[in-house]
Formats: sequence, C-alpha cells, structure tokens
Amino acid sequence: MSPERRAIILPTSTLDGDIPNSDLRDLLISQQVRRIDELERQVDMLEALLHTEQSKRQADESVANNTADHADSSNNAVSSSE
Repeated sequence: MSPERRAIILPTSTLDGDIPNSDLRDLLISQQVRRIDELERQVDMLEALLHTEQSKRQADESVANNTADHADSSNNAVSSSE
C-alpha cells in the first residue's frame, strides 16, 4: 500500500454487541472505509500486474531487437567476405 494511503479503523462492535454508538451513520462509514481499503488493495495489485506485463513486453522487445541486430550483423559479415 502506498505511504500516502492510511487506514481508518472503526470498531465493528461495542461491548454490549450494539451497533457502534447506536448510530447507523457509523456503520455505513465503517463499511465504506472497508470497501475503500479493498479497492485500494485491488488497485495496488492491478498496478503491480501492469508493471510486470510492461517489463515482460520490454524484455521481449529487447530480445527481438538483439536477435534482429545479430542477424543483420551476420548478413553484413557474409556479404563482406564474398
């Protein structure tokens, strides 16, 4: 999780088992905070997957370029020796 993100933890229950502060707003806020946390984790996971895919693509392109460069060098060497 990014350092600029922070978690706000609200109690899920009180000692008497009632909704926190007997207030529906607190329950809704706590549900929203949990959902935001889930979404932030999902965004982090998707960003990591995207970064991995981009790294793989760059590595594949680099290998392809090196192979093409090597083939060009080999062709130039063959035509020079003829």
